[in-house]
Amino acid sequence: INERLTAQINKMKLKDNTSKVLSKEDLDIVFEDEHIVVINKPAGVLCVPGKGEGFSLSQFVFDNVEGVTLPKPDMMVVHRLGFDTTGLMVFSKTMKSLRGMNVRFRTREVDRTYEALLVGHVAEDSGKIDM
Repeated sequence: INERLTAQINKMKLKDNTSKVLSKEDLDIVFEDEHIVVINKPAGVLCVPGKGEGFSLSQFVFDNVEGVTLPKPDMMVVHRLGFDTTGLMVFSKTMKSLRGMNVRFRTREVDRTYEALLVGHVAEDSGKIDM
């Protein structure tokens, strides 16, 4: 098992280093106020820095969004999306909003909806995954 785990970790590290680098024009801000900023995350971008020196969305938002009062970019991250996943991400700009958003996500006050592209035949038109 250790060899398989090590191989998987190495594979993930290599993938982390392929994170797309975004330009300011690529920063798709869907909503922003003095407390939070909501970004449309493209596929192929890390939310937070990996073990390597690759690009991360949290650092990019920290560097390019005005009004952030948190001391480090990783503190802005309220939740994550997978490397290959696109979707809306909420980033906190203040400690007060970070605490409030963390409570809301932890207590499941925030609803998340996922859509998937599938190949082949699916028996039902819709469904629910209850975790």
